[in-house]
Amino acid sequence: MRPALVPLLSLLVACSEPSSGAGAGPIGAGKPSWVRTQPDEPLLDARVDVGTLRVDGGAVEVWIEFPSTPGYLATLRSMHPELELPDGAFTRERERIACGADGLVNTSLEVVYVGPDGRELARRAVAPTAGRAVPPSPYGKNPRALACLAAASKCRGEALAWPPPADTTPLDDAPSSKEARRAYASRFVPTCSP
Repeated sequence: MRPALVPLLSLLVACSEPSSGAGAGPIGAGKPSWVRTQPDEPLLDARVDVGTLRVDGGAVEVWIEFPSTPGYLATLRSMHPELELPDGAFTRERERIACGADGLVNTSLEVVYVGPDGRELARRAVAPTAGRAVPPSPYGKNPRALACLAAASKCRGEALAWPPPADTTPLDDAPSSKEARRAYASRFVPTCSP
C-alpha cells in the first residue's frame, strides 16, 4: 500500500467506528456518527449513521451497517458468487425511509460490500421498485426506527434517546388503542428537514 493512503485508510476506518452512546454527535450534521441498535445482541446489532442522515419531504435517507453473521455471509455469497466476500465482510446500505403515522416504509437505494478491514469490496445501486405496494412496518427497536427517531428528535430539538420506550398499546381494534398506537408512532415522525 502506498504510504500516502495509510493515513486516509486509518481515517476512514476510524469514522466507521460506532458510538456506544445513543446521543452520539450532532444528528444530520454531515459528519459520520454511528449508533448501535442493539449492543447486547450481536446478531441483531445494526449500526445507523445518524450524523449524515438527511430528511427530505418526510422521508429519511440514511446509511445502515448490518452485522456479519455466518448465515448472512453465506446468503450474500450465494446471491453474489462473482464477489469474493471474506469472513467478517458486511454490508453498508443507503436507504430511504418514509416515517409515517402508521409505521415506516423503507426502500434500499445502494449497497456497499465492505471487507473486515473496512475496505470497500463492491458497490451496487439498487433498482427502484416502482408501483409495488408495501404495507408500513411498525416502529420498534430496529435500525430503520432508529433513523426515524433520530430525525424526529432533531426536529424537536431533543437529544436522541435510544432504545425507545416499549410500545405497550393493546393490539385490538378499539378506537382508544388505535389512537394510542398513532400517539406512540408520532414520536418517530420528523416534522422538519434537519
